[in-house]
Amino acid sequence: MISQIDYSPNDGVPEVQYLGFIDAQDMPPIETWFLIVHTQETRLLCAWIPYKYARLANEAIEVNNLDCMNWADVGYPLGFIWPNHVCRMLIKYEKIREQILSNYVRNILLLFLASLSSFGLSAQKRIELDLVARYDKHADYTTRFGDRSYTDDISLWGISKGLQLKYFHPVTKNLSLSLGAGYHLLCIDKIRNTTPWSDNVSARTIDFTHPTGIEPGFNADKYRYNSVTWSFGLNYKQVISAKTHFNFGGDYTYMHMLSQKYHITYDDITYKTSRSMPLGFAVNANAGILRRFGKKDYYFNPKLQIAIYQQLNGDQAFRETPDLKMTKWFQGVGCSLGFGKFF
Repeated sequence: MISQIDYSPNDGVPEVQYLGFIDAQDMPPIETWFLIVHTQETRLLCAWIPYKYARLANEAIEVNNLDCMNWADVGYPLGFIWPNHVCRMLIKYEKIREQILSNYVRNILLLFLASLSSFGLSAQKRIELDLVARYDKHADYTTRFGDRSYTDDISLWGISKGLQLKYFHPVTKNLSLSLGAGYHLLCIDKIRNTTPWSDNVSARTIDFTHPTGIEPGFNADKYRYNSVTWSFGLNYKQVISAKTHFNFGGDYTYMHMLSQKYHITYDDITYKTSRSMPLGFAVNANAGILRRFGKKDYYFNPKLQIAIYQQLNGDQAFRETPDLKMTKWFQGVGCSLGFGKFF
């Protein structure tokens, strides 16, 4: 985002409209600034807006009556020329970031395919079914219900459950690559909604039409997302004895939502929908003890689950757009119990 410092009307409209995210001088928070460019006409303040605040910034741009701020890749309406090197730098950064991510995923898959034929031939493959339960603080984020004139600060907590079937293929004697698929029930059991008029509301406004035809003003205090998951990761084992291994690892999990269930506070109604859409992704770590039993190659594997990072998409039921991202680092902890077999 670029603000034209010397042409701000200083009318305070964006500041009032968007609760101080843009100040009276039409500038975003100082923590987002990274460059000031001097031109013949004015000074241009360049800011990197976090994705979850992009909607606030975009709406502030729309209400600015002199068009003195805009996104870097949008033509400037007053005829001033944006500094081309700044635009090129920002666009180049985005392309580099996307390229790094795509290369990373590609290299992981190539490494897995290569391992199928050339590595870990002396180690055993295994397949495992994991039952998982975890408590998460899913999000702290700012959102807006539709076109309301104010925003809400939302915090979400819940205990999620699921199961996943994983295949582990050895790369070396102690290191394995994993691929998995499963089911995940993401639960929101507690909501804290801070509005301009209240600091602790335990529900949030939902887009729901009552069977009697009444539409506006309903709230949901709990909801569930039913999702399928796919994952890939790495796992390292340390042999303790012939039947006991200590193992730890991490994985990337993609979640695709199939259906939703919301609890409406009015009349204690359960509202169900069936929207198929991406829910988001997560990066998790785990550590546990693998123990063989009996004369066969069966084992059980209890593990501690630690949520490293999670990104969830906006929910249309709350009139959020899918491009809204709810991100959270180290948001939860839980446990899993795995049952598997070497072969």
